[in-house]
This record gives sequence, C-alpha cells and structure tokens, in this order.
Amino acid sequence: MVQTLTATQKPRISFNKLCEYPHVSPSARRRIAREQKFSAEFQVSYYQAALHALFRATDLESGLLDHEPLRTVAARLESEPVEGKFQKSRQKNNIWALRLLARMAPQIILPPREHVKVMQKATMEREGVNISVRPEFITYNRQLNTFALTKFRFSKSPVSADAAETGVVLLLEFAKEARFAGRLLDLEHTTIIDVFSGSIIHGHMVGRHRLVEMNTALRELALIWPDLKPPGNRHNRLDGPGG
Repeated sequence: MVQTLTATQKPRISFNKLCEYPHVSPSARRRIAREQKFSAEFQVSYYQAALHALFRATDLESGLLDHEPLRTVAARLESEPVEGKFQKSRQKNNIWALRLLARMAPQIILPPREHVKVMQKATMEREGVNISVRPEFITYNRQLNTFALTKFRFSKSPVSADAAETGVVLLLEFAKEARFAGRLLDLEHTTIIDVFSGSIIHGHMVGRHRLVEMNTALRELALIWPDLKPPGNRHNRLDGPGG
C-alpha cells in the first residue's frame, strides 16, 4: 500500500531515533532526520503487540512482570497468518521481543509504591526539537514525595548500549517537565529496560557526557531540518524497528 508522506516544519524526533542519533554516522543521522520529517500519514507502533502484552502482564500492585502472558501472546502471534514482507517482519520481531521480555521477567520489578501506566503520548521540547519520550510506567512514592520513570526500549540497533544510556538521559530530562513540579526524581529507580540487549540501566549509572551528546545532536537536527528534502522512494516504510 502506498503511504502518503506528510512533512512537519517543526523539528521532531521519536525516542528511539534520538537514542541512536548521536552514535551513528553523519549519513545515518541525515537519513533518520529525513524519515522523521517526512513520515507516513498513517503509522502504527512497530512493537504495538509486544507493548500491549507488556501492559497486560504487569501487576500494578506488586510491580512484577508475569512471563506466562508474554509467552501466550508470542505463541498466538506465531500461529497467525500474515501477508507481505513488512507484516512478516513485524510479527517475527514482536514474537522475539515477547520471548526476550519473558526471559527477563524475573529481573524486572517496578519500584515500590503506586504504579501508573502511561497510555497517552508524552512529549517535551529541547533545543527547538519536539521529542516523543513516553515512559511506560510512572511510580509515585507519596510518603517520600518522589517519582521514578520506567521505559522499555524495543530496538535492534547496533549501538544499543550507547543508545540505552542516551535513553536514560531523555528520561532524566523528561523528569524536569512542569507536570512533575514539587516532586523529587528517584534517580536509582528511574530505568531503561533495553529488551533486545537484555540490559537494565538505572539513572545513577549514566554520565553527564551523554546529556552533552544529546543536546549537540538536537542542535544539529534543528539546523539541518529546513533543508531536508523528501525521500526519493514514495513507498515510505511504516515505523519499523527502532522507530
């Protein structure tokens, strides 16, 4: 199906793509920027099936992740017929993500206290760029007046380790938004769970140089944005792995 491309004049970038952006070649950065500016009119989350299963498998009372529902959804997806290269790839990668999540489940425990699923979009602006940075869970500790953010990163990027650390920086920046005014960030429990690498990175583990890298990347993106031209291939792919 041919996708209609729509351009946005305001610089923008998704969470996963900004995680990768500082760590790839100049040509790859320009490709990412072009894909972000000229996106398909109709997009769905590539890992939507895995994300929905994750929400259902997480017990908000205990903060525990149950591996059984994840394996059940993976098995169901595997039995469903699909047509087309893109759909087959998406099905395969969602199944893989679910099985990796199930394997990691014993290590994944949300911080103690009150857990809230974040189902709506959440954005922030830095260096003139609008950034999509929705965490999957926010945990509030009313007694200590603190909060923690938990984000699951679904990406098979070859720069996964560096990208995950940039993702933590994004969460730390998001924690500065006005919506959290009056609360203290629980740095130790603010976490990126990088599904495909099987790693868990906490807020206190990331150096300040990652923030410098990210801000430099955002300034570059804002600078090149006005001059970006539409891609030659009008059959622009939907939001694929790491999108």
